[in-house]
Amino acid sequence: MAATLLRRLLAIPPGAASFSALGFGDGGPCDAGVRGRLERVLEVFLAGYNLALATGEQEELAAELRGRFDDHHVGFAFEGAGMAFAMLDLATECLAVIADRGLEIVDGDRDVIDLGQHAPECRARRLNPRSDGTA
Repeated sequence: MAATLLRRLLAIPPGAASFSALGFGDGGPCDAGVRGRLERVLEVFLAGYNLALATGEQEELAAELRGRFDDHHVGFAFEGAGMAFAMLDLATECLAVIADRGLEIVDGDRDVIDLGQHAPECRARRLNPRSDGTA
């Protein structure tokens, strides 16, 4: 259940790939043809990112990405998938730090604790695994 919630929290809506959603307005910083190509790259990146969050099996994901996107765009989809796996990895490490400290993510009526305050420790823990082989 926690993994499903984490994946849902990390998902990025496909509409976030448009220049207008990114705050550039209708005109954007470039002509319509260039804007369309850049938006397509962003759409493919986000599709790969979101598919990676939804798909647990890497071989299945790779086959899905190769089948869904042409040779020109498939690399962007794999980049999105890589970012999703990196985000899942970092978030899992941060949650482990919080669990190790005995902290709760939700405390009664209070808001969710600030995971950002533990981010430096999460990164340090990841870069310097324990001698017993755990992260």
